Amino acid sequence: MNLPEDMIYLVLCRLPVKSLLGFKCVSKQFCSMIDSENFIQFHLRYSVENNTEPSLVIQDKKKICSVNVVDSPTWQTRELDAPFGCSRTKILGSCNGLICVLKSAICSEPNLSALYRTLPRMYNILPKIAFWNPSTSNKFHVLPIDPIEVRGLNYSGFVDVQHAFGHDSVNNDYKVLRIVKLYNELDSFIIKVRVYSLKTNSWREIIAPSQANEIMTVNRYVRRYVLVREAFHWLIKAHEPNICAFDIQGEEFCTVPLPNFGVPQGCFNMNLGVLGQCLCLASTRGRENIVMWMMKEYGRKDSWVKLFSLPRDSPAGYVLYTVPLAAYSKDVHDLDHEKVLLKLVTQYGEKLVRSDRKNKKSVVKILGLQRETQLFTYVGSLVSPFSNDGSKTKNKKKRRRDENA
Repeated sequence: MNLPEDMIYLVLCRLPVKSLLGFKCVSKQFCSMIDSENFIQFHLRYSVENNTEPSLVIQDKKKICSVNVVDSPTWQTRELDAPFGCSRTKILGSCNGLICVLKSAICSEPNLSALYRTLPRMYNILPKIAFWNPSTSNKFHVLPIDPIEVRGLNYSGFVDVQHAFGHDSVNNDYKVLRIVKLYNELDSFIIKVRVYSLKTNSWREIIAPSQANEIMTVNRYVRRYVLVREAFHWLIKAHEPNICAFDIQGEEFCTVPLPNFGVPQGCFNMNLGVLGQCLCLASTRGRENIVMWMMKEYGRKDSWVKLFSLPRDSPAGYVLYTVPLAAYSKDVHDLDHEKVLLKLVTQYGEKLVRSDRKNKKSVVKILGLQRETQLFTYVGSLVSPFSNDGSKTKNKKKRRRDENA
């Protein structure tokens, strides 16, 4: 019996990536359909909009693993064969099933100054950056190295770097934002902002507005971006706390309003996160409960609503701050049983906590790991880490050299 193609789409899009890769062996028709860009995007949209089986990608000092949040009652991890291995490797972010990883030649990203002191004339982003889809294969795309000329800057050797990774759906392009703050010997600095495009496989410089420096003034050990609505977001504290955003498609910086707390914003400790594809913020003041906020309509100050509150004294210990990671339910229409996954930072270290709408909480024990150092939500997809504009064949030999380097 021959089924219409749209009906086959509706059936196949509900399957996980592992099953789809097996179905490619059924027939040439299935193989061609599953490999088509239309089906890849259709499957991705369904997976994102019906996020009933979210996964986490977790990195500790020795390995990178994944765990299914819903179907793993024991939270047993599956080790991933990551690009570059795990030594001096950092996950920059996850988007549409692609993971962006950075491999430093000497040390981790926040501590690169020792390396750059040996480069008095040329600041060269020697750490390798790669796009990788762990659901489909172990192949990965290494981004081209992008040197920055520092001649004439009286360069002191100290540099600070911030990366962010996301998707531009208008142009179907994956991009990396890089902000570099170079200090000179006169205690002044220069900011350079560059954007990598997978479609062109190249970097280009854009104007560095004042917001770029405000992002870099945040302590680099706690600075982290949040990807929502195809924009990167950071909490900044210039004259007063605010949210700085970078629109991936327009390649412009802008400001997103904070909630109306009812008291001066400077009284709060805050942290950004994502729940249900919405921007979220965890705020606390003194020893008061942690309040979780959600921006229901992106960009509108009056759309911030309070979701729930968490006591500072929790089963995991006294909470210093929290990061909202994911919201999920086995039934996408059954919100009463929706779970929220949070990372709590306590005086005893980092803990994962699962909470429901009735505020019942339980500490999650992830097996097979030492201490979690990085956690990212992840959705399985068929998206290729290589450009789909024909450059894959053109750069095949170069990519093979990059992977073997």
